[in-house]
Amino acid sequence: MPVLGFFIYVADIISDIFVASNFFCEGKYLWSTLTLVFRLLASTVVQTFISAINKTYADHVFSFSRYYFALKCGFQAAFKQNSCEDKLSGSPTSDIHKQAIDAVTDISMLRVFKIFLETTPQLLLQIYILVEEDKTSLIYFFYKLFTLTSWILSVALTTVLNFKSSLILLTFLWILSFCWILKQHTLFCKSKRMEYLYRITVGIILTFTYFNIKGKKTKVDISVYYTVRVLLTSVILYICLVWKPLVINQIHSKAVSIIIVFTLVLGIIFLVVYYRIFHSTVYGKQDRASGEADGMSGEKAVVSRITNFIMQ
Repeated sequence: MPVLGFFIYVADIISDIFVASNFFCEGKYLWSTLTLVFRLLASTVVQTFISAINKTYADHVFSFSRYYFALKCGFQAAFKQNSCEDKLSGSPTSDIHKQAIDAVTDISMLRVFKIFLETTPQLLLQIYILVEEDKTSLIYFFYKLFTLTSWILSVALTTVLNFKSSLILLTFLWILSFCWILKQHTLFCKSKRMEYLYRITVGIILTFTYFNIKGKKTKVDISVYYTVRVLLTSVILYICLVWKPLVINQIHSKAVSIIIVFTLVLGIIFLVVYYRIFHSTVYGKQDRASGEADGMSGEKAVVSRITNFIMQ
């Protein structure tokens, strides 16, 4: 988990810089500034605590060495303990074991600070931009948010019932997605090696949400995809209710089940609204109905495919 957290930390920095630079290039200087201010505010607070914890600032810039220290102590505690008693009992009696726990605890607390000082304000900012700038992106956002929430909770519920079953389910869905992508003969990358990496990656995305891999019409594909999603979710809830009543009768499991159903229904509703009213093909038909110059339709189609590649 610390390794994963480190890569997420680096990716978060890169994405913040990318978003801020895009806003700046578009002339939206206020949004660019706010994005960076939230980032710098959280980083300053976090680095202040790191400096206080470690008595030095220079050695812990950007928290990189904090992750390294946690990984180093964790590795030594797990594989290089000298005390057989510590290994058998699992009690954190050794100094290195205590250092590992303290390091991970520090990282966890610092990430809590970061979430509420940076991530939450940035999320509010992005939602505001969606509402203010583009109602179509807002409908699309809710469709993705609710369907993703429902499926993630369904997978989590499956994991509670049986971890192996959850792993088998996700692997099976990835295999199906990958086979379907192979059948589409995608040509997104220039080399075959990178194209297969692209297909593997998109297969993972398809395990959780629909992704239009070729910019083509998606009415049939997306209908099949979310029909299967509804059936799988129903089966998971049925298994929880009939085969594992002790689990589903717990208060938190009941709440999760209700949220799964509620968010799935809302997600499907927003999906239908988006594709019936706000989808790019609807606007495309309106544009063609109003008339266009000869020779421009092909060019517009290409631009539309690139612009709406993910959202089609």
